Amino acid sequence: MKILQDEEALKSAGIDSSDLATQPYKVTAKDFEYLCQFLVKCQSLVGGWIADIHYLIHHNVPPILPKLIPDLMRGIDDPKLLKTIVSGYRQVYEALENERPAWMPELALDLADSLTALPDKNWAREQLDYSVKSWLRLRGINPPNNLEQAIKAMKSVVTVADEVYFNKLHHCLAELESRQLATQVKGVLRYLVWFDRGA
Repeated sequence: MKILQDEEALKSAGIDSSDLATQPYKVTAKDFEYLCQFLVKCQSLVGGWIADIHYLIHHNVPPILPKLIPDLMRGIDDPKLLKTIVSGYRQVYEALENERPAWMPELALDLADSLTALPDKNWAREQLDYSVKSWLRLRGINPPNNLEQAIKAMKSVVTVADEVYFNKLHHCLAELESRQLATQVKGVLRYLVWFDRGA
């Protein structure tokens, strides 16, 4: 790898490295093992995504791969691969939103919850935002752009049937260290428990 980097540096400096004496490239067992692990993880991610989408569309089975993404991405520093997988789910969810609107908030929130385990929390935040906005649209509310305002708007239409969703939303916000928003959602959960006991 060092030889390749040196050649690239020479090339970028305008020096023809073909005239220089260099050692031949050597692939070690460690390099081969890394490549194999990388290919196995890539194949698992792509194959899992294809299987998830097939079973979601044709058999109404929620995706399983999102729970495995953090483990499969461990040791892979390839944001493009992750972007491809997450964008793929998002595109399918958006395509299914007219056909199965009731599923979208939960599916996007499950994906967000899984992505909270990744170092880059922006992936999870994007899916959480999409989930909350889908939840509001499902209830006939035009979602505000700001997540804090969107959560406030949720309070006016929340029911006891939404308790599972709000528990998952609270968990996601806590994992993303959005304390203020997690506190707002916790308040909604307390209201739901109080309302359920009083009813």
